[in-house]
Amino acid sequence: MSLAAALKSAGKEKEAEEAMSKAAELTPNDPQELVDLGKVWAKKENAEKATHYFKLALDHSKASKEDVELYEDIINSLFEIGKLKEAIPLINTVADERPDLYNLLGLAYVKNGEYPQGIAAYSKALQNDITGERYAYLHNRGMAHDKAGDKEKAKKDFSDAYAAHPNPATAKMLESLGVDASTIKSTE
Repeated sequence: MSLAAALKSAGKEKEAEEAMSKAAELTPNDPQELVDLGKVWAKKENAEKATHYFKLALDHSKASKEDVELYEDIINSLFEIGKLKEAIPLINTVADERPDLYNLLGLAYVKNGEYPQGIAAYSKALQNDITGERYAYLHNRGMAHDKAGDKEKAKKDFSDAYAAHPNPATAKMLESLGVDASTIKSTE
């Protein structure tokens, strides 16, 4: 465990931040140190400094698909600070290595109002499902179709999602589209 991590777990945030800054100074080419420093700035809601350190980390990493964990760390931090546009190219870089990230990519596109791209990303998540979360991807794609104004495709996705995994959130969406969820036969 690093000094910064030990200080952080002891509740000494300021000291942890100082230790991370010092570590980044001593090892300016260490991508993980730079990501950790970016996360500190993200928690302080300073998106500009956070993204600066994330970019440095990527510049100093192998910047390859093998760095999936580094990318994922940065992607999650970017989501936390609302920098979805910055997360999209990073997700695209590693999504083939981690197909469950297509769901996150869909979310980023939809939150940016880019519904066709979101629908395409959710479709890729469905094609490559390795998590057993098919119903969630269908629900999310249904939301994207609904926001894009395609009510029929939204009904189809919500119906399929509800059949696979009946739940109140999907039932509510079906109801808003004029479909009685109790008429849908479960495939669970």
